[in-house]
Amino acid sequence: MNVAAPADDRRLLVEAAIEIASVRGFADTTAAMITERAGLEPATFGRIYDAPEGCFFDAWDALRDCYLSAVEREAEDTDWLEQLRHLAHVSTVFVAREPGRARLLASEILELGRPGRERLDALLDRLTVIVDRGRELAEDPSKVPPITAQGIVGGAHHRLVRVLRATERVAPENLANELTSFAVAPYLGVEAASKELARPT
Repeated sequence: MNVAAPADDRRLLVEAAIEIASVRGFADTTAAMITERAGLEPATFGRIYDAPEGCFFDAWDALRDCYLSAVEREAEDTDWLEQLRHLAHVSTVFVAREPGRARLLASEILELGRPGRERLDALLDRLTVIVDRGRELAEDPSKVPPITAQGIVGGAHHRLVRVLRATERVAPENLANELTSFAVAPYLGVEAASKELARPT
């Protein structure tokens, strides 16, 4: 269990954990590495965390909050399609520019067992709420089941994880159009999806 600690010490440990794990992964990151990178005394880590996992969860939570802050910068009353484009843009740029941190957020959290899976599921649920607003714009919303948004988010997540694991890089603008098109199709139809795919990058 985490204990009360000076905010600066905790922050330094979390930042160090992100820096190291984004290169090595959670599995190969130790408390000693984190403490040394943070420039703190060796005993500091043990005063704050019982085990490295506690620090890893705090690190992941920090990444999640930063990502969601960027994603949800678009207000809820913003045009749904624009919000969807924004979500795709933020996600693909993150993958392209900060692949190490994106891997921690999107896949390596699963290395931490059930609590990691629950965190990732909760994040995907937040994104599902955004996508599901598209049902209100469908020609016949009753014909688009609520589970559609969950499938879209799951498929997009899988696509981004595959990109992170690949040796080649995909231009974020092209990938953003692809993901937006994928999300639009069930709600607005094939023609609208094709327009998203062909949008100038």
